[in-house]
Amino acid sequence: TFDISNPASIIERDTLVSGGSVDLDEANSVFVVGTTAYVTAFDDETLTTVNVADPANITRISDIDDSDPGVTLDNPRAVFVVGTVAYVPGNDGSGDGNLTTFDVSNPASIMQSGTINDSG
Repeated sequence: TFDISNPASIIERDTLVSGGSVDLDEANSVFVVGTTAYVTAFDDETLTTVNVADPANITRISDIDDSDPGVTLDNPRAVFVVGTVAYVPGNDGSGDGNLTTFDVSNPASIMQSGTINDSG
């Protein structure tokens, strides 16, 4: 996180580094709602929730990834959250795209709620 209150003097506040229980390799999109940041990571094929209530002490809440049973999270490109639903577009690497939705009503327990694929 960064303090940008003075654009002439941007200050880094904290960093959440990939490794251990944090899967953020090639993090490529972030969407913040209140004190929760939703982050997609292309290489790790994850959607991660992060507590950003204290920008100087950000912490991982939970994540869901493509290797979890029944989860479609192929090469996520972005994340957009409306209410309790996160929308994540991606593709399977062969040109077929998908849009997967996740129930994020409980950021500590993300659940896939739907997916649509372009299989053509």
